[in-house]
Order: sequence, then C-alpha cells, then structure tokens
Amino acid sequence: LWREKNADTISKYAYLLDFFEDESWLDQVVQIVLRRRDLGEEGRVAFLAALEGSGVDVTSPLFSRLFPTGGGPLAKTLPALLDRGDEGVISFVEDFLHRSPEGRSALIDELPSVTDPRVLSLMEILYGVEDASVKRELIATLGRVRCGGAVRLLERIARREEEEFSALTARSLRRLYFLGVKATGEEEAARVLPFHDACASPPDSAGYQVVWLSRPIDNGSIVAVYFQLHDETGINAVWGTSSLTPGECGTHATALAGEEGTMPVAPAYALRLVRDALHRSREEERFLPAEFYVWRRYFDETELAPLACAPSLPDGEDELAVAAWHGHSWELLLEDDYFVGWIMANHRVYDLAEEWLGLEKKTADAELTQVMDAFLKRACTELLEPEMERLQGRLVRMTDFMTQTGRDADVVEKTRAVARSLALPRAAGSHHPFLRRYALDSLEAARDALNEGYDVRRHYDDGDDAEWD
Repeated sequence: LWREKNADTISKYAYLLDFFEDESWLDQVVQIVLRRRDLGEEGRVAFLAALEGSGVDVTSPLFSRLFPTGGGPLAKTLPALLDRGDEGVISFVEDFLHRSPEGRSALIDELPSVTDPRVLSLMEILYGVEDASVKRELIATLGRVRCGGAVRLLERIARREEEEFSALTARSLRRLYFLGVKATGEEEAARVLPFHDACASPPDSAGYQVVWLSRPIDNGSIVAVYFQLHDETGINAVWGTSSLTPGECGTHATALAGEEGTMPVAPAYALRLVRDALHRSREEERFLPAEFYVWRRYFDETELAPLACAPSLPDGEDELAVAAWHGHSWELLLEDDYFVGWIMANHRVYDLAEEWLGLEKKTADAELTQVMDAFLKRACTELLEPEMERLQGRLVRMTDFMTQTGRDADVVEKTRAVARSLALPRAAGSHHPFLRRYALDSLEAARDALNEGYDVRRHYDDGDDAEWD
C-alpha cells in the first residue's frame, strides 16, 4: 500500500486489513495518505474511503489539504463508498451511529456538498434512526438540497404524520418551492411482494433466537435478511444478502438450519418476533445495528412497526403444574431437538466445572456420589435460583415456538407445565428435575471442554449479563 497507485487495488487490500485484530495498521494507512505525494485523486479517495469505513473522521482538518480545489473530503470519499453497494452504505451508517451527537450533526450538514444522487437514498436511511435530533437535522438539511428528489423525500416524511416534525418539514418544503424546486411526474409507490419463505430457531436458554425472512424484489431476484434477537435487549444483529436466485436462497436457508437449528415458520410469526424485539430495543433507548436501517427498505413500514407481543402462559394452569411436579420425565425435555441450545457456558459455569474436576481428583470413590450430589445442589442454587423468572419467560417463548412449528401437543403441554412450575414457591433449582438436569448438562459440557484444553474464560468477557451470555 505504500507503493500501490491503482484505486481498485488499494480498495481491495485496505478492505482485507479489517480482518486483522491488531489495528496498528490504521496508523500506517493514515501516514500513507498524508505523506505520499505520488497519489492521484482516485488513489487518495480510495484510501480515505477505507479510513472512513474504519471509523476515522476524514472530515477533520488533518485531511483538508488533500483537496485544495474544494468540495471537502466527504464529496470525494462518499461516492466511492456508495460504489461498494450495501456494504458501503452499512459502513457509512455504522460510522454515523458511532459518532458523537455533534459529529452526526456535522456529517449531515456536509451531505449537500455531495452531488451524487444516491445521497438522497442514504439520507432516507438515516432518517429511520430513532433520534429526534437526527431527524430534525436531516429535514433542515434537505431544505438546502435543490433537486426534485429532496422534495419527494420531504413529501414522504410529511405523509408519515410525525407531528413533532411537521412544521420543520413544511418550512423546508416551502423553501424549495420558493426556489422553484419541484418534483416532476407521479411518484411510484414502492411495491412490496409476498415473502418467499421464513424460518426461525427455537429460543435458547440465554434468550437468543434467530429469524430469517426472504422475499422477491422487482428485478426478479430474492433478498434475505437475518435477525439475531434477544428477549431482553431486542435486536442484537442483522445481516442481509440480495440478488439471490431461488436455488441460492434455498442453499442459505439449509445452511442456516444446520448452523442455527432454524425451522420453517409462517412469515407473520417471524415478523411478530422481530416486532417484539424492536419494541424491546426501543425500550432500551439504543441505536439498532447499522444493517437494520439499510435492510429495512425491503419491508413495508407496518411490517417492522415496534409492537410488544411476547407470549404469556394461559390462566388456570397452576393445578396442572402442581400435579405434574413429581413428573420424573421433565428432565427428558432437554434431550429434545428443540432444547439443543439449552447449555450455559459462562465464566461461573467454568469456575464450578473446574472445582468439579478438583473434587473428582481428591475425593475417595466411596464418598464421590455423596460429595458430587451436594456439589450439584450448590451449583443449581448459585446458577439457577436467581434466574427463575428469566428461565420461565424463555420456556414460555419455547411453547409458543413449538405451537407455531407443529410440535406434538404433549411436548408443548409438558414444556408449559415446567414453565408454570418455576413460579411455584416450592420450585428450587437443586430439586427440580428439569433444572437439575439443565445445570448438570452445562457443567458436564464445561468440564469436557476444560479437559480438552478449551476455557471460555480466556476467550469471552461475560460483560453485564454474566449469567446468560
């Protein structure tokens, strides 16, 4: 990269640098951009686009001398970023979300300097960000973009009936109308086609669930969007892919079934899961993943409107749960394919598994059964009893998923009875057959991993949700 002049080659190699964990290369790329004198404008733009995609503020004065003829760095780098398609747009939105409020405002203010017409689509994507100040900045900025596309976008914003922004939208429109800028012709309504297919994974014991939705688009290809959901934090991650053939879409769905255990579901149910997760994300008052704002354009607004719709237990089942309390087969649920993801693998589990290994080595065979039984009771108490409410909610979600995927009624009823039993005063992790088996399976998996030289404590930080990550 210190020697390369071809813009395409620079872009390809700079893209590969993102795969290295050691980010010392970033300082070198900045030095390359500032010190090389043999780069043409296209080469400089390629380097700056790479830096911008890595979160560097290329609008800072440090880079201003690279464009003495004016126009600003963004006017040079943004078109190159947009040439990368969805990947480039996602990089831009990701950088936008990571900026301070002042940084986001400065970036919006500079967008009119970019003459590329694709900037209007980018501004519409940014308008979807759940931040009132971002929306106000964009509406005001659109009033300075003298083209019919800006009028169209403002008119669409006005039709959304967001009263908070109606006066500001009307002012920007009046300004453009006064300057003689009008949208010509009739605007074609976006056509949303029926879904091609949908699938989802069973909820796991950490609260995660995967949803996949695909639908054909106007050019005849298929777009597929993958959501990773969490029952407390909402939408955790989003990925998408476009221009798929039906065969390629099927290949992706098959691979997802193998990796995530997804099963076919009705699109309406998949959307319900996503909408509930959106509601939870809004409650958390945090930005959604950048990919969500980009891939949302393939959905109708009502399809992704936040809606609290978590399942709940039917009334009047207390007696069923009590009657089934002595059901010795409850623990066998964990052998069902739907419960494959029900294994804890956090730091505390590995601490206890390590203690287990030590007890096995120093305890005499005659005493081992008694010692391990006492140890398991303590492990259940520490790991599970504080989390009964969370576990119950996840079991309720499991019964909902089972019903949606046509699971046998007796398995659904047994899972529902386990969920109901966790709310009973006598439920204790150390005696409950389902919870005892759940803790034992998790400890055994951790113990086996330690014996094979793998320790989750060296690879992951449990973070704020130490019990369930």
